[in-house]
Amino acid sequence: DKQLEFVLKNQSPEGWFPAYPFPNDSTNSTTHPTLIMIWGLTEQLRHNLIAENNKEKVRNAITKGVNWLIKTRKHQTQDFQWTACPNDVEFSHLPSYGLDGMVISVLHNVAESGLPIPNLAEELREIDSMWLDNLSRMPSLPLEHQVDGRCNTVTADGDIMD
Repeated sequence: DKQLEFVLKNQSPEGWFPAYPFPNDSTNSTTHPTLIMIWGLTEQLRHNLIAENNKEKVRNAITKGVNWLIKTRKHQTQDFQWTACPNDVEFSHLPSYGLDGMVISVLHNVAESGLPIPNLAEELREIDSMWLDNLSRMPSLPLEHQVDGRCNTVTADGDIMD
């Protein structure tokens, strides 16, 4: 219960989860920790690992996180839909094609869990359609840039930035 309390306490009012206990500043918002927390909390609910007195808080946290992910989507402005740091001016324009797949997977996991999140099914239809339409435009990276253990960023031209 203490770990769950820590996680829930660190969620921002907007719905994102920090990588570390940062001050609640939207420039610290990151997509990866948010989707991992949503995934983990959803699975804990699904497997009945959340105490009854915490289930509503967890459902609310998942809903807030899902709504934040949907709100931070780039929609039709880019070939990709999410960035790692959507509110950071320096990085918010850089694509993260693998992140799209991870977010979509987590959103489907939440939808399949049966949590009643308004408009999630409709959003997923649009998200899936855009993902499939954009697959052919995504750069194909040499294998060494995909598995070298570093966090590489790919520019819109397909160049690798270390």
